[in-house]
Amino acid sequence: VPESQQFTGYQLTTVRRASRLSRDFEASVPAIGLILELLDEVEQLRQFKRQLEMQTPVIEVEVDHLK
Repeated sequence: VPESQQFTGYQLTTVRRASRLSRDFEASVPAIGLILELLDEVEQLRQFKRQLEMQTPVIEVEVDHLK
């Protein structure tokens, strides 16, 4: 009886993405690896941007006074 393996949500998402890239674009294994790395980097940069936006104060200026 084989042991069962448990996977994280992140791992399952990665496998699904890899499968979709292979199927939809006929991407090679090295290309899939690179694409997945770049997608992860884009997501990290988006999260970083959101954090910066939350820390940056918003300054409202009355435009009528600048005319």
